[in-house]
Amino acid sequence: MEIASSVKTPLSQTNVKSQKSRIFLLLSFGIPMLFLAVGLVLQNVHPFGDQQILVVDFWHQYYPFLRLLHEKLQHGGSLLYTWDSGLGSNFVSIFAYYAASPLNLLTALVPETFLRDAVTLVLLLKVGFAGLFFACFLRGTFRRNDFSLCIFSVMYALCSYILGYYWNIIWLDTVALLPLVALGLVYLVRDGKCRLYCIALGLSLFTNFYIGMFTCIFAVIAYCCLCVCYLRWKQLPMRTLAMAGCSLLGGALAAIVLIPTYYALQLTHSVNNAFPTAVQFYENWRTLAANLISFHEPTSKDGLPNLACGVLPLVLIGPFLRSGRIRIREKIMAVLVLAF
Repeated sequence: MEIASSVKTPLSQTNVKSQKSRIFLLLSFGIPMLFLAVGLVLQNVHPFGDQQILVVDFWHQYYPFLRLLHEKLQHGGSLLYTWDSGLGSNFVSIFAYYAASPLNLLTALVPETFLRDAVTLVLLLKVGFAGLFFACFLRGTFRRNDFSLCIFSVMYALCSYILGYYWNIIWLDTVALLPLVALGLVYLVRDGKCRLYCIALGLSLFTNFYIGMFTCIFAVIAYCCLCVCYLRWKQLPMRTLAMAGCSLLGGALAAIVLIPTYYALQLTHSVNNAFPTAVQFYENWRTLAANLISFHEPTSKDGLPNLACGVLPLVLIGPFLRSGRIRIREKIMAVLVLAF
């Protein structure tokens, strides 16, 4: 009886911790969805009023292509070509930029008359996944398993970038997947595990190659910082090879849309654009800092950029820099990345 009791107690504790962890993850998924849903109801968004989220490019570009995808999914049309754009055009490149989100497959379950409402639900799911994946990042990186996961996950999922650009629904998948890419990098550098980074990066590039490009830039910067924080010099060559290999493999996972899109882009007017050669600041830093104040109305079309930050992270910089439990190298790298 004593042996059975001593074995059973750790297992029960493990089960309790697992259940608590799942609860925090579910809350991180559900709370942002609930807050945004309440906001849409208060704004009389259909079916609770006569308003809709289809504004600006969402109405003129994204929704028509989502309707086209919806028709192809329900009636078995070709995903390679369409006769409904001009006199006919390559549909793969259109799909890669406007409609590659796996969540769009859910719209095939509803008739066309409910497509707008289905797209609104997809928006809520993307915001929910942003909170969930950020909670996974916090739990895996800092090994936290408490309500703080929910607090900071909601801050990420409902940051001013998402609230200002929610109508750019085609970009939100990559925003939601970014924490998984970052967590994959942590696993790769700290633990030598490559799978999550490879899959998350490939999915990020697949869902939208345009914002996926910025994810790749972020991954390089984050990798350099993580190497300084976690690695010894003798570990650096093998980890760098693993990171390069996983990045290539992640790109290969999305090659089914990336390669046709690359050739399609060679026929566009923008292919002759030159990359900027001079570094310049578009806005005054004081104006940008003022834009971080809470309850500031986010930019929706024109104006200052919506930064994924608010007052609380700025306030927490002080305790972060003064904390004796955080290594100096981590503080230096964090400040350098923020400055960049």
